[in-house]
Amino acid sequence: MAQAIVGKNNSGTQAIHINQESAPESRHAEDEEMPDIAVDCKGPNITMGSTMGSNENQAGSFTSCTEHMFKTHGHEYLNGDEDARLFKADGVKTLEDSCAYPWRSSSSFCEERHQGQPSTSYKTCEEEEQEEEQEEEEKYEEGVTYADVDDGTWAENNVFSEDEGNEENEQDTTADQLRQGRDIQGIPWDRLNFSRSHYRTMRLRSYRNYTNVLPEEASEYRSEIVASANPTNQRSDGRFYDFTRNSRRVQSTIVHFQLRNLVWSTSRNDVYVVDENCVQHWNSATRELHPVLDLSGGHKARRLPGLGSVQVSTMCVHQSGLLAVGGFHGEMVCLRLHDLSVAFSGRVSRSENGITNGIEICDHLRGQGTCVITSNNDCVLRALSAETFQVTSQVEFQWAVNYAVAQPGGGSSVVAVVGDHEVAQLVDMNDGGAKVAALEAHRDYSFAVAWHPDGNLIATGNQDTSAAIWDIRKVFPTSGPVARLVGKMGAIRSLRFSPDGRFLRFLAMAEPADFVHVYDVKAGYQQVQHVDLFGEIAGIAFSPHSDAFFVGIADVTYSSLLEFERHHD
Repeated sequence: MAQAIVGKNNSGTQAIHINQESAPESRHAEDEEMPDIAVDCKGPNITMGSTMGSNENQAGSFTSCTEHMFKTHGHEYLNGDEDARLFKADGVKTLEDSCAYPWRSSSSFCEERHQGQPSTSYKTCEEEEQEEEQEEEEKYEEGVTYADVDDGTWAENNVFSEDEGNEENEQDTTADQLRQGRDIQGIPWDRLNFSRSHYRTMRLRSYRNYTNVLPEEASEYRSEIVASANPTNQRSDGRFYDFTRNSRRVQSTIVHFQLRNLVWSTSRNDVYVVDENCVQHWNSATRELHPVLDLSGGHKARRLPGLGSVQVSTMCVHQSGLLAVGGFHGEMVCLRLHDLSVAFSGRVSRSENGITNGIEICDHLRGQGTCVITSNNDCVLRALSAETFQVTSQVEFQWAVNYAVAQPGGGSSVVAVVGDHEVAQLVDMNDGGAKVAALEAHRDYSFAVAWHPDGNLIATGNQDTSAAIWDIRKVFPTSGPVARLVGKMGAIRSLRFSPDGRFLRFLAMAEPADFVHVYDVKAGYQQVQHVDLFGEIAGIAFSPHSDAFFVGIADVTYSSLLEFERHHD
């Protein structure tokens, strides 16, 4: 089993050293030999490959460029003959077992990247980066904006490339068009060799869920998880939200495949998404899209003292008008939306493994006022004042903290925490992180947690493909979850309760790809509405009054924002 150790070489550029002796996170290591290598990773950032139809642990179509290293959104990909791996050192999240997408031609990512050059003629990533920077400089000097730049590599390798430039397939899908038979995402199924239903069946059979603790093969645990579902008599005919539009201009990108909190709503018309490390504001009424915080490092990006480009891994927007994003290297940037001024920029963690996995802004943590809660890969949960941005309290764990949310309602300092552990915890931030309760029901790592606005119900989402619902009035001592909801094929990456007093009845549960489920909480989770799509899910969001619901789709070709409004009989 090979272990990857990330370090610095003499020139200061990052290098990855593969050690043959051990690698607890590396899959299939027993089936292949990997020589010791040290590769400079000072390569260009490469846009994630098509995520439509992908497995959760894919980030591009890698099939043939052996031992060629690219640095993609902060991850180091080692392209092998059969798979690509994102190795980790000391807890950095791991991406493995990448394979070709059925939506693409058989050419590999490397072949696409180098546009048919024989492998012996490949330039180094550093040389390519220098050339690309020079080209961008020239284009910038000529007045060409980033929106005008398209190298066309996707069109060469996408099975839908013939649709490029076709107005019918580039336009949004409206509710009327959906009723008339148009695909919700505008995918031209009539031109493909298989129907939508046939491909859905193929996806459900072939999808490989990523796990850290459970066996790699879902067949070894999935049936047991499904059997544990409660309630068992669910009805799938829920119609809580009606589709209104699929907006193709509103695109999302994902920095880390396990972190999917990149969509937020502040009203039924105002939505914020992350696209290429730039936070965009979308007004669904005026159909206007504007950047509000560009951290991409480009010519038009905001320059922040002490920070270069920031790879945005998570985001949160508070009703007070404070927007906060977290970065892949422990960064946090907070923006005041009323005047787009930067309230804070810096690193909350200096650890090499300090990824900011989650951010929540709350105004009900007892004794601390409005605060920003950050969950980091350095095993620390922090609460910072939203006024001074000084750390007011922090709790250290034995595992990476992936997400945390404070108990709503005021008068409490209890926070629900999930991370790289099977057990979720309730801790008291005002009592040195004293453990209030342990929530034991899952079998793998958790990346999602949500607290119902009434302060009594908690939902935890796990890589075991389930979400557990807890009533804190019944966890002393713990009596187990009051309900267990199971996804169709993948981990539960994002959870949201509807926030408005009139509709305190819905829980939205997002898988990594293809499925979002909206449950009726008041009906005991016995009725559910499934949102069925194709693509990686960047995030989900209810509007503050629960009259709108949004789903961000990350995909090279069909990235978009699905918009819904509350159904009224």
